[in-house]
Amino acid sequence: MKIWDWAATSYYSHTPATAGMLARLHATTPYTATFWGIEVLLGGLVPALILLLPKLYERKNLLMFALGSIVFGVIINRWNVTLSGLVAPPAWSPGVLGNVIAVSYTPSLIEFCVVLGIVSYALLGFTLGVRYLEIYPRPGHYLEGG
Repeated sequence: MKIWDWAATSYYSHTPATAGMLARLHATTPYTATFWGIEVLLGGLVPALILLLPKLYERKNLLMFALGSIVFGVIINRWNVTLSGLVAPPAWSPGVLGNVIAVSYTPSLIEFCVVLGIVSYALLGFTLGVRYLEIYPRPGHYLEGG
């Protein structure tokens, strides 16, 4: 899906407006390098190989690396989508006047706090799950019952 998305926006788009926006995007951002290097390779292909090959996914360090790089690839995907929308917004966007960006966007303190709250709730859920669900055996538990 990502390869098709890239091809549809980069290779199959021959309209002058799209070509101009892609030229601006490639000139001012590391969009292509982060897409291919981090999002596709590090966030997709490397974890897929680790998770598909039993000799690799049995090693806990590689398994954790694969899972972490999947999460990092999703974060880079969202960064690429947001960055490309801010650098090369579509002509119908309300913040665009002709070919010039009329307004800029900076996240406010409230938006940062909302993200911090979401991450805090996720960490709280993980902490409660580890504490109250028997994920890890209790000390001496494996000695009971034989």
